[in-house]
Amino acid sequence: MAGKKGATIKDIARAVGVHPSTVSRALKMGSKTPPSPDVVERILAAAAELGYQPNRIAASLRTSRSMLVGIMVTDMADPLFPPIVRGMESVLEPLGYNSLIVNTDDDPARAARLLQVLRERGVDGILNGAVLQEDRPTVTAMEQGLPIITFNRRLANGLVPSVVSDQEEGCASVINHLYGLGHRRIALICGPQDKSTGLVRAQASIAALKSLGIEPPAHAVAFARSWKEDEGKRCAVAILGSTYEPTAIVCSNDRLAIGALRELKMRRIPCPERVSITGYNDSLNVDLLEPPLTTVRVLKHEMGAVAARTLLDLLDSPEASEAPQVLHSVIPTELIVRRSSGPAPT
Repeated sequence: MAGKKGATIKDIARAVGVHPSTVSRALKMGSKTPPSPDVVERILAAAAELGYQPNRIAASLRTSRSMLVGIMVTDMADPLFPPIVRGMESVLEPLGYNSLIVNTDDDPARAARLLQVLRERGVDGILNGAVLQEDRPTVTAMEQGLPIITFNRRLANGLVPSVVSDQEEGCASVINHLYGLGHRRIALICGPQDKSTGLVRAQASIAALKSLGIEPPAHAVAFARSWKEDEGKRCAVAILGSTYEPTAIVCSNDRLAIGALRELKMRRIPCPERVSITGYNDSLNVDLLEPPLTTVRVLKHEMGAVAARTLLDLLDSPEASEAPQVLHSVIPTELIVRRSSGPAPT
């Protein structure tokens, strides 16, 4: 029976011993009256054994959906994005959706063009992780009825639903950790301020320092032009060349931290004996650096899954997109302490 070609819903119904309508409800995306979980499990197992292949074209005609979701990222080579996208796929694929992934290179003009390309391809909605603080093309597309969820980043006006990490909690946990190790001269390498991640993490870190009675001078706070390693190195050069002499440098993401760590090694400044370094995101392999990086763990797979489920909720409730109660989800973070942070030098 396994591998049978051309299996139908009736074949599955006979194999499981249920009515064809029960099979249809079990296989239907977003069914309002699904069978019980054990029946659904038996039906899915039988469908897989029989080699059942749903007719996507017919389903699209019935539902007026393309079953395509656009996913916009700045750079798929960035270790932040693959686990997020896998989280999205874990929700979308079982329901019959396919993904179209585009890389914007954090270029606003390219992002606007690719957004239009996705719309022309007829995507049912977009998961956008490449928005700027002010992003008129995204807002316009949403106002014109295209369901959009931003992830990792958020628009300044709050008009588009979002899923982000708890950046205030994450940044405060790093500052408090370093303070507890005796650090008082703490410098910051912040991300680009035209992205919500850069702006919010800078504000959260400065607020956490002020709550502890520390107010770093202007030359102890550097702003990166991108999230890449070379910018972390450039900012570290500026800070280490000043008169501040930090005992710790807090970086707004792991790639900036890697750049800063490279500059320390170039100058033969031991980490963490003289300067501690921390990051944000807990990217792949930062535990293999020397020293392993202290960082804030973002639940990336969960972020992707929540974003995908939020988008599907919008698709299943078209009236919600006409008068939306904009939903902003916040995913908890966790401080991961490794050897790149140590006691302040005496």
